[in-house]
Amino acid sequence: PAIPFIILTANATREAAEECEAIGVEAYLTKPVRSAHLLDVVKEILGGDSTEVITDTIIDFPVRAANQEKSGRILDVTTLKGLEKLSKDPEFMSHLADSFLHDSEALLTSMHQAIELHDVRRYKDCAHALADNASGIGAYSLMTICASASRIEQPELNDQGVKQMTQISTTYGLTCQALRHYLNIKNSD
Repeated sequence: PAIPFIILTANATREAAEECEAIGVEAYLTKPVRSAHLLDVVKEILGGDSTEVITDTIIDFPVRAANQEKSGRILDVTTLKGLEKLSKDPEFMSHLADSFLHDSEALLTSMHQAIELHDVRRYKDCAHALADNASGIGAYSLMTICASASRIEQPELNDQGVKQMTQISTTYGLTCQALRHYLNIKNSD
């Protein structure tokens, strides 16, 4: 039997969807996507009731759907508690945090390099990826500032890139402190 493919992407263009349809992709979903919708699509492709989902482990975290209230939060504890439900492994949250920190550091380094090279495309791509990374862990302040940075244009990057990068780095530092504090409290329980 053929292996079904589902594309999950930020590219919401008609051309991209048509290309995927032309090569036989079963479903083309654009971010942000609700996990419940993704599961419905998977069930449909697999033929209805072929999968059983434990609903209390499903958490909807759309990429940039944080409202005004959330956007001011350094770290959303509700998001972290929801993530904890995804695994019974006591080290899961530590591994998740390590992954977040590792990926974020690489993206920040790349953003600094992009400023030096006046590479607005690279800067915007990294800012977008960092916003997604931050959203996934509930770091809404970092997500908000990075989402804004992902829309910068070349003249702004030249004039304000260093200042914006300082704000991103400061917010990232506060996010790291809050995440470490959360994990320390969690591990001491």
